[in-house]
Amino acid sequence: MKAVLSFVALLSPALAVSSSLPSGGAVTSCAAADRVLIETRNVTVAGHEIQVSTKACSGNINIISSRSFKKRQTDVCGQTADFECAVGSVTPVIADCASLQAALPDFIATQPPFFVLAPQTVEEVSLRTCLFAWINNNAVGGASLEGCWSDVERIGGAVPLPGCFGVQGFNAQIAFPSLAMFEEAWVFEATGV
Repeated sequence: MKAVLSFVALLSPALAVSSSLPSGGAVTSCAAADRVLIETRNVTVAGHEIQVSTKACSGNINIISSRSFKKRQTDVCGQTADFECAVGSVTPVIADCASLQAALPDFIATQPPFFVLAPQTVEEVSLRTCLFAWINNNAVGGASLEGCWSDVERIGGAVPLPGCFGVQGFNAQIAFPSLAMFEEAWVFEATGV
């Protein structure tokens, strides 16, 4: 395994998802073009270089530096998700998504069991033109989410191929948690980079 850490500000194109908050407000779930890179690293597994990035949903990086992971943290591991078609700005190459799905088990084996996302941050895993992203859709000041890498493998591996990619104007897929109590807390997206 080769890991490289870099702190370069990059922006990637993709989709925006909107959801309603219990308070009645709305949060735009982080269009990929608006995300700001916090940290990135490359992991080489099974002959593939996978890029892992943590990004903020906007230029407000202070939401990251001021967070407290233990304060108001919710474990969201083990949930099921339902996929829907979406419109993004880039269609991934299906073969890249298939390669990412095939590499996920080896990649996950190199990771700790959990990752923690502050509100309005994203954990992205990409291979060439295909990107899977786990988004903490809670508003700033809301709960941090503890996700499981095994869920990224399970949900990412379940992304239907070709599914919505390039079908009837769709070029992305999003998954929302099946449990109603978490349906506004996180979103999983599969899209192009």
